[in-house]
Amino acid sequence: MLTHTMTSETAREEPVAIVGVAFRLPGANDGATLWKNLMSRTDSVGVVQSSRWAIEKGCRGLKDEEKSVRAGFIDIDVDKFDSTFWGLSPLELGFIDPQARLLLQLSWEALENAGIPSKSLRGTAASVLVGTWRDEYKDLILTAGTTEGGEEVRRYLGCSTGNSAARIAQFFGTIGPTEGIEAGCSASSCAIGAAVRHLRAKRTNLALAGGANLILKPFKYQDFQVQIDT
Repeated sequence: MLTHTMTSETAREEPVAIVGVAFRLPGANDGATLWKNLMSRTDSVGVVQSSRWAIEKGCRGLKDEEKSVRAGFIDIDVDKFDSTFWGLSPLELGFIDPQARLLLQLSWEALENAGIPSKSLRGTAASVLVGTWRDEYKDLILTAGTTEGGEEVRRYLGCSTGNSAARIAQFFGTIGPTEGIEAGCSASSCAIGAAVRHLRAKRTNLALAGGANLILKPFKYQDFQVQIDT
């Protein structure tokens, strides 16, 4: 989400305008499709694809009812990414969390949606605030057992929330406040809230804010299944 301040109100109560958006949601990769789904009351939650529970992915001993759960899935290949466009080497790309890649792409799309040339951000105090929660890609890298040099540093640079924000700022050349926020399920909302505070405090007059949450592991999460006796 891209936000921009207006200049006619006091700092504390100054309105904040949303001037551009971009997202990947279950059943909708753009605003027109999302609106169509809302108006037609389309249910974008479906049964998990059977390929997600493959034995070679570590799924063993799951019951049929555990495999038939319903969930929301985005209709994109999260492992597809144009590294040349973003100036990333194949080696570097292999260590970058798909969530960070997605945030880069959506930042570009949000600027396009707002009609703001990406080059116009270079050297400005625009803020970048992103929220992520899961770091499953780092676990997958460790499980894969790759042998590239400097792995520990590369995993940190590719998978940390802070670097997800810093990579966006570096690409667009912004020099304003840049923050990665980890706040569990509310990380995206917290990032947007931080952007509003930055705008009203005059730390910036333009903010790129949002988040990503990709569940890359196909496992069943028993820890999230809580039974309450009444």
